[in-house]
Amino acid sequence: KMASSSSLVLSSPSLTPVIKDGEYKNWAELPSELTSSILQRLSLVEILENAQKVCTSWRRVCKDPSMWRKIVMHNLGNLWYDREIMCRHVVDRSQGGLIEIEIWYFCTDSLLNYIADSSSSLRSLTLALCSQITNNGLTEALMKLPLLEELDVSFSTLSGDSLRVVGQSCPNLKTFKLNCLGDIRTANEGDDDALAIAETMPGLHNLQIFGNKLTDAGLNAIIDHCLNLEHLDLRQCFNVNIVGDLEKRCSERVKVLRRPNDSTHDYPYEEVLVFNTMRASEDGFMPNVSCYHDFEGASDNSDYDPYDVYDDPYDMWESLWLLISELDLSSSEFPEYNAFVGFVDRFLEKSCLHELKLKILKRKNNKPCVMRWVDFVARRKLIKHVDVEYIYVSRKRLEVMPVSLYVCETLLYLRLNRVFVGSLDSVSLPYLKTMRLDENMYDSDTGIESLISSCPALEDLSIVRKLDDNPLISDYFKVEPFPQFCNLSSLEAEVCLRHLDILGMLPTFLESFPNLKSIVLVDLTHSKTDMLPIALSSVPPQCLLSSLEFVEIKSRYEAEFVLMELANYFAENSVILKKLVVRWKRSKLEEDTVLWDLLSLPWRS
Repeated sequence: KMASSSSLVLSSPSLTPVIKDGEYKNWAELPSELTSSILQRLSLVEILENAQKVCTSWRRVCKDPSMWRKIVMHNLGNLWYDREIMCRHVVDRSQGGLIEIEIWYFCTDSLLNYIADSSSSLRSLTLALCSQITNNGLTEALMKLPLLEELDVSFSTLSGDSLRVVGQSCPNLKTFKLNCLGDIRTANEGDDDALAIAETMPGLHNLQIFGNKLTDAGLNAIIDHCLNLEHLDLRQCFNVNIVGDLEKRCSERVKVLRRPNDSTHDYPYEEVLVFNTMRASEDGFMPNVSCYHDFEGASDNSDYDPYDVYDDPYDMWESLWLLISELDLSSSEFPEYNAFVGFVDRFLEKSCLHELKLKILKRKNNKPCVMRWVDFVARRKLIKHVDVEYIYVSRKRLEVMPVSLYVCETLLYLRLNRVFVGSLDSVSLPYLKTMRLDENMYDSDTGIESLISSCPALEDLSIVRKLDDNPLISDYFKVEPFPQFCNLSSLEAEVCLRHLDILGMLPTFLESFPNLKSIVLVDLTHSKTDMLPIALSSVPPQCLLSSLEFVEIKSRYEAEFVLMELANYFAENSVILKKLVVRWKRSKLEEDTVLWDLLSLPWRS
């Protein structure tokens, strides 16, 4: 039974004809409702610059007011024309039927009031990073939109008094977002925003105030007055301490609560802010701060500027690090190793990382640093993904991983490549799902089995070992009883298949993985070895009887006894096996014989 592959090439039809009932029909003859549904999937610029110029019928559809119930002006690229003029044009096309509009960066008081005057039925308004809008301009416009249900004015300079006007002018408001940069300095506190929201927006269902400076008192006011609140996002609000009675009240009143230290991976403004303000220079890896100038003087009438707490732009840069949940860094990207160490040291002081990935090229005299970095993120109990890899490093310079890493209960993914694993006397990784161990050193012969057996939720395991580590693998086989990994579905192991203990005890080893679906075995033997036949157990492990679907066996040498014996074992005992792959260094003399032997395998599935 051999797996075969074929390629299928699909070609897209011409834009002019469409086939229906064996006859060609013109795209222009499609019903206008269907054409409108298709064209609404295009961006605003694509509609105005391309689609409406295709034909008369498409232009008619593009000018229909129903096409402009929703307007999104975001990621428009480097347009040569005026965005504000374009926005007014499409608002006019809606003919008062505009329901939802989203504008990033360029909205002004004049444009906002033009929209409000033309669209009294507006239900949803997003003004993201629109620094030119003043308090007076925003409140004047919102007084004309009594039906508004969703409002996002993130990174605006709204004062507490202006927020009260917003709440009083929009009595139907159900979703409100007022986000800014988080500030870890507890001295910078204020409940003006929270009190204004509590007093004037009792009908809120969703509230996002990312990075707000409210305290426990402000949060209590919101909980007391916004009785319909279902979703509350308090990420980066470091002045609130959600414990005790306050935590109980939040859990009773709010269905979904995002806490101050929760991950920011789904925060809609994270990438935008990082892109605009984290332009690291080649020589110092510090930000280009010229982009802050756009925010200066955004509102002459505001009594609160979210950036006035910073003495200089570099303070803002450090606070922005709080928004970053993932760090993927290679030491080779820096002019020298010390610059790499200094950058990571400064970064970790301010960050709330959930994912740390480091690739390190370490020279003889480079000082150790990775152990303290990993220890720092592990002790904070926020980290979910750790990936540490050393490149071309001798075993003498390997760094020891900290004990705290092996008791980090938040960890979901762990990859260690060419490190000294260290002491494993105490291991508890209850939620770890993926573990990859590549060419590491272990403190004792029982280290690897201790590490693996302490991960009850493990689903994906990969082990790459040096040839002289095989005795450690065989020691694992001697552990009784075998630890069980009921969640593990994929396994890849690189070992010496020609080692008698490894091969002979493979069925016993597989008993540890009753739900295994995929296994890859890579033979690392350095030289061709003649072996006597080995009798594999006649009682197949549970995974072969119920779950194993894919087997791959690789060898750098000819397809001699070992590979054929293993292939025969899996084919003969696997009940639902779908694919068996055998890779070897083929020779012309043996190729036909091996292929015939593979075709003749007694498949049970």
